[in-house]
Amino acid sequence: MLTPSSGAAMVRDLRAIGDHTPIYSLSYVPTAAILQKVPLKDAVGVALAQVTPNPETSSTQLSRDFRAAMDKYLPEVKTRSSMQIIGYVNARVAGEAIRRAGSNPTPEKVHAALRGLRVDLGGYPVDFTETRNNVGAAFVDIGVVDSRGRLKY
Repeated sequence: MLTPSSGAAMVRDLRAIGDHTPIYSLSYVPTAAILQKVPLKDAVGVALAQVTPNPETSSTQLSRDFRAAMDKYLPEVKTRSSMQIIGYVNARVAGEAIRRAGSNPTPEKVHAALRGLRVDLGGYPVDFTETRNNVGAAFVDIGVVDSRGRLKY
């Protein structure tokens, strides 16, 4: 398991001694952090579990909505990341909970709205109800760093 900074250094150091053991980590390690410390040739093949769909794909409505929002509000940002789509999902979930909390939302009302929240964000179901043990989303995919320095799903 990698953390953003020390994980990238670990990949660098393992590859420097010729160790090509497969490396897997979680979505909070951005590809860019690895590529800042590791030459591309050594980053290829590092696998990162992803908790959202590929932000560059058009195969899900969530990804299409995310890209449309990025194009509208941040048109200068041309490369989309998994961390950005995670933030987008969080903003949509928070916005939906605040909307459901009513015209005078309080922290308690927003909390209650979150605990009852079950919504589909475009092929990406989010469920915080007791029936799902409050896990939120259950989506997981594996992205592998490719020869262009991008995640291939």
